[in-house]
Amino acid sequence: MNFQNLVLKTHKLEQMHDFYRHTLQLPEAASYASDRFTVYFGATALTFVQSEQLAVSHCHYTVRIPEKSSLQAKEWIRLRMFLHNKGGYDDIFFPGHKKKSLYFRDPGGNVVELTAANDTGSRFKPKFSPADFLKIGEVTAVCDNVVRSANKLTAFGLPILGRAYKHFAAIGDHNGLIILKEPGGSCKFSNLPIQWSPINLTIKNVGTVQFRSKRLTLDKNSYSD
Repeated sequence: MNFQNLVLKTHKLEQMHDFYRHTLQLPEAASYASDRFTVYFGATALTFVQSEQLAVSHCHYTVRIPEKSSLQAKEWIRLRMFLHNKGGYDDIFFPGHKKKSLYFRDPGGNVVELTAANDTGSRFKPKFSPADFLKIGEVTAVCDNVVRSANKLTAFGLPILGRAYKHFAAIGDHNGLIILKEPGGSCKFSNLPIQWSPINLTIKNVGTVQFRSKRLTLDKNSYSD
């Protein structure tokens, strides 16, 4: 499951544009409008749309980088922003997934996770650059009813890892995951609350998944909530 485009809303469009375009140095789409912009994390387009109604966004998404670029990426990010720190550590290793992650926030309040997955095919590079961002590989969506949303996504044709629980479900595969969560608790490696944020996600060869007002809408021709 590959994500083509992730669309998020923000009330700080100018600051977000400066952060993603200049701090992270991501390439930008040729077309630019006064109320939105699009940049690229490798194969995935990331679009921000101006919204005066949204005070703070707490979307959590994951950007994949090659395993052998992990240390270089960490130093590159450190020069540009603060990393989340917990217990004196600014990264975390997940042995079950064989991946190491680090976290930071953008000016709008979104949590960005960089994940160096176990990728034996990657080559060592002495320096990290924005060209080493591979794609957005995981997006967390907060919804009122995780089991119902998971059932709708599987009916839409998406695979599920394991089963859906009341508070959690993982939809997708090793290429891309939608993590469903109920509101409450905090994001990994931070004290930021898990809150709903509007998400529009286009999946290659599948369609568009939208989380609006904590409800799930699916767009595969005419299928919707």
